[in-house]
Amino acid sequence: MQKITKEEMKKVDGGGGISATTVVILITGLISFVTGIFHGYANPKKCNN
Repeated sequence: MQKITKEEMKKVDGGGGISATTVVILITGLISFVTGIFHGYANPKKCNN
């Protein structure tokens, strides 16, 4: 392991970015979750049906 200076740390780039694919997957999952909750309230059924 080598200790790097603050000037070298400023040159480090990358990480922490969220891609467009990740955003689309999160939005799709959220829509599915909300739709499931709405469907459960609008059309309630017994658990054993």
